Amino acid sequence: MLQYGHGKQNHPKKLKDIKGPIARAELQRAHYIITVLALALTVLVALNIVEPVQFDGLLGSIASALLIVVAGVSLVIAVALGRLK
Repeated sequence: MLQYGHGKQNHPKKLKDIKGPIARAELQRAHYIITVLALALTVLVALNIVEPVQFDGLLGSIASALLIVVAGVSLVIAVALGRLK
């Protein structure tokens, strides 16, 4: 997938450029793991907002929002990879 030459790396530009079903399956699995970890961390941060333990509420809200965005993006990528044939 990566070709080395003259200091440049050629990365796939689109999801369809990823070769091989095994590579796509591994990438899909990785994005599902990222989704689960981000959602779990969101729950922990949200619990710290409800039951504060020396934790700023604004910081917790921002962290939760960003983690939800990360989880959403990863989930969309994983689903898109699963639909590729």
